[in-house]
Amino acid sequence: MNESHYRYTSAEQVLEPLPGGGMKLHEIARGGWFELVDPRILSEEMLLSVDSKGDNVMHSLGLWLDRDFHRLPPALITPQLLMTRGSPFNRTLLHRLALSEGFRYEGLNQVVPMLTPAMLMAVDNEGKTVLHYLAPHWGVGLVVPMLTPAMLMAADNEGNTVLHDLAYCGRLAPVISMLTHDMLMSLDGRGDTVIHRAVAWKQSIKVLVGSLDSQMLMFKGSNGRSVLSCAVRDGCLDQIQPAVFRQQWMNKKFRGRPLAQILTEDHADYVGSHMGEFHEGVRAALLAHLLAS
Repeated sequence: MNESHYRYTSAEQVLEPLPGGGMKLHEIARGGWFELVDPRILSEEMLLSVDSKGDNVMHSLGLWLDRDFHRLPPALITPQLLMTRGSPFNRTLLHRLALSEGFRYEGLNQVVPMLTPAMLMAVDNEGKTVLHYLAPHWGVGLVVPMLTPAMLMAADNEGNTVLHDLAYCGRLAPVISMLTHDMLMSLDGRGDTVIHRAVAWKQSIKVLVGSLDSQMLMFKGSNGRSVLSCAVRDGCLDQIQPAVFRQQWMNKKFRGRPLAQILTEDHADYVGSHMGEFHEGVRAALLAHLLAS
């Protein structure tokens, strides 16, 4: 912004105390007028000062954080500032930034050099780590060098692990090398495995195909659905087919129809129009038939 456009150009203007607690700078932040403050007058002490709710200036930005975080002079962005907490949910500033679309796509590179595993594992009142909020987005790839299996298995208050969230959002590729059988079979709060979550995204289940076996595919999660059942439901049976349906089975018949026809050529039409009859029991019988062949 052109210097002439700044309305607040001295520390005295923004340090004016407010009757209810805090200072003028908190009010400016809450109102979405942070762009009118000359960044040269800001100091670490100003940014860390709290209002009557215990929120510092950066937490006071609220919905404006996405837009205004980049206005801070880089020298004022410190680990101490990123780890300050505010309302609601006792989230750190880093939690809130991870929830911010603008930060995830533009600002994450700026703070990665100062991040530590402990910062990424900070939890809010919902039990969510910063990683839970980064999981749905490409930015999680920037912190992979810091990740460990234990960090991926961190669960929130509802039992959802970071790994479950990565699977659900199609972000498994960056962490595939550290996954184990037990990690993939771990349950979330609903009773679903990581693989159940992965079938919702074809890219996720495609990454996992080489790690799957029949036990994994037939494990029943929430609502009594197996991974195989969910794959049929979500239209990604073709992605997991190589894991169990070997080529020598394709000409065998099941209920009078070649498996190749059921599972490949017209599987969408056949299964889609016979979802009622192609139920869990049929899928289980089909897999048992294949594995016994």
